[in-house]
Amino acid sequence: MVELGEKAFRADQLSRHYFVHHTADKRRLDGHPGPGPRERLATALFPTLLAPARELTCDAGTTHKERLWRLFDGALVESVVMRYPDRITVCVSSQGRLRP
Repeated sequence: MVELGEKAFRADQLSRHYFVHHTADKRRLDGHPGPGPRERLATALFPTLLAPARELTCDAGTTHKERLWRLFDGALVESVVMRYPDRITVCVSSQGRLRP
């Protein structure tokens, strides 16, 4: 925090938001300085680790036939989510090089 120009106690505040309240949403960082510093801290400390790259659905949207995710380092992973009345099944593939 000190390296980012903030007081050291802000580390404890951010840690509680992230690990206790399970949020990296900068709008919910109560007790922190105004929007500008919040944005800067959130960008520096909570990078986007996973972003959707492509999605295909079928079965009226109950099956996400294919979701392609781009990781923070540019790697791609693929997932399939199948919703059934009694369960949800998820398959994730990170093998090989996937194309967007």
